[in-house]
Amino acid sequence: MLDSAFVSPSKIAGEVAGTLAQLNPYAIVVPFLKDETTEDAPAEEYLKGSTDRTPWFYGLSSKRYCLFARGKDGRPHVFRGAASDHGLGSYPVGGDREEWVAQLRERIIESGEAAAEDYLGVAATSEFSLSTPNLLPRVRSLGDLRPFTFLTARLLELSRNPDDVRSELVAIVGPEDEARRAALMALPRPRSWGSVVEDIVLHRDRKYTFDSEGRAIRRHV
Repeated sequence: MLDSAFVSPSKIAGEVAGTLAQLNPYAIVVPFLKDETTEDAPAEEYLKGSTDRTPWFYGLSSKRYCLFARGKDGRPHVFRGAASDHGLGSYPVGGDREEWVAQLRERIIESGEAAAEDYLGVAATSEFSLSTPNLLPRVRSLGDLRPFTFLTARLLELSRNPDDVRSELVAIVGPEDEARRAALMALPRPRSWGSVVEDIVLHRDRKYTFDSEGRAIRRHV
């Protein structure tokens, strides 16, 4: 099983890794924690003129995080290989996904909840595959469909009624088909990417809380 941990201050990372190495139950030496800072935040990706020599960590929860450095103008540059996709994986986006996710994290670092305003007109969708018989009730209103047909689930704005449906199936709409995606926003109860981004920013992890100095600490079980 793979997992990750962020240690602050970074100078104690070696000490923490050495302490945990004593828990190794194997007959061979296997590092429990490996310092991957230079791999996730390579030197060549720092912006020209940046005064940062090590990356900053920005985390909204234990699995929603990124590493970044600031340029000479103070704006954040998120390292492309160190931007978590957690919470975004079910939503298709157009173009290079890694670049898109990194740019989203940059906007969140800069603007917080206000970053959602940049995505208000973009319909939030997910992919749906008619892969098993128990999914047939969801597609009966669409007529006869072949097994393994792919559809688009347009997400609906959240309701206070827990019994309300949260998505509606429509003919497949590609993530780069801007005209048809724009048309989805004209349908009833459309949920935009702005709503999704707002949820990401306001998300509160149940496993962790924050102390008076803003440090994430594990909640008691």
